[in-house]
Amino acid sequence: MSDLMRQVLRAGRFCTWCVVAIGLILQFGLKDRYDVFAAYFYALPLPVLVGFCVALTFCPGAPRRKVSAVLGLVLASVWVARSWQHHAPIATEPGGKELRVMFWNMSRPDEPCQALIERVRELRPDIVGCVEPGIKAASHLPAYQKALPDYKVDFMPRGLLWLTKLPDRRRERGKLDGLGAFTIWEVDYGQNIMRTVLVDVYAHPWMTRRRQLAETLAMTQGDPLALVMGDFNTPAESVHLVPYRQQMTNAFEAAGNGFRETWFWGLPLLSLDQIWVGSGWEVLEARKIQDWQSDHTLMFVRLRQR
Repeated sequence: MSDLMRQVLRAGRFCTWCVVAIGLILQFGLKDRYDVFAAYFYALPLPVLVGFCVALTFCPGAPRRKVSAVLGLVLASVWVARSWQHHAPIATEPGGKELRVMFWNMSRPDEPCQALIERVRELRPDIVGCVEPGIKAASHLPAYQKALPDYKVDFMPRGLLWLTKLPDRRRERGKLDGLGAFTIWEVDYGQNIMRTVLVDVYAHPWMTRRRQLAETLAMTQGDPLALVMGDFNTPAESVHLVPYRQQMTNAFEAAGNGFRETWFWGLPLLSLDQIWVGSGWEVLEARKIQDWQSDHTLMFVRLRQR
C-alpha cells in the first residue's frame, strides 16, 4: 500500500470517528432539541452509526478495530431495543366492531396507483390517508372512484388524498407553519365523531419541524377518539414528539411487529410515517407493508373503541 493511500485511509478513519462521536452526542444527548443541530440528528440515526462502526472495523489498517466492533454491537443492541416491536395481533370478538386505518406516502406516481387500489381491496380499511399522490392526482380521482366504488375519494391541494367508507365532513385544510400540509375531518363512527388529522410535514433540512408538529397535535383538541396520521418527516426519537407520547399512543409501538422505521426502500433507517391514536382507542394490530411503488412503508392499523 502506498504512502498516499495510507494517508487517505487515515484521514478517512479520523473523519468517520468524528462523525460517530457527533452522532453519539446527538442521539443520546442533544437530539433535535436545538434547531441548529436537528438536521444532523436526523441524518445520523443509530443504524447509520452502526454502519460507520462496521466500516471502521473492516477498514484496512484500522488500529482500533476492537473498539469500533464493540461500539457497533452496543449501538446495534440499543437500536434494536428501542425500535423492535413484538406484539401478537388481537382478534376481534365475533360480532365485535373495529376500525381499520391505512396510511401511505405514495411517492408521487405518474398514473393512478394500482398498488394503492390493490392494498385497499386487500386490507378493507374504513379510512385511508395518503400523501404525495402525484402531481396529476386530481385527474386520477375518477379511476380510484371507479376501482373502489365503496369509498368516497377526495383530493386536497398540496398533495393529500383521502378515501373513506364512513360518513365524514372536511372541517379545515391548509399549511403547517406555512410549509407542510394538513386536513381535518370529522368522521362518524357509530354514535361518536372521530377527529382525524392527515398531515405531510415539510422536510426542509434547515427549518425546524417543531412548530409543524405542535400545530398538528393542537388540531386533535384533546379528543380521546382523535387520530393523527401522516408523513411526519421526523423520527420517533425526536424531542418534539414527547407531547404526543403524553397525550396519544403511537400505534406501531403499541401493537406492531418488527422495526418501527418506515424509510427507506425497506431499510429500517428512519421512522417517518406514523399513526397516533387518542386514549379512547385500543390498538389491536399495527402492520408495515413494503410495496416497491414507494420508498415509504405503508402503515395499517386495527383499532377498537375502549
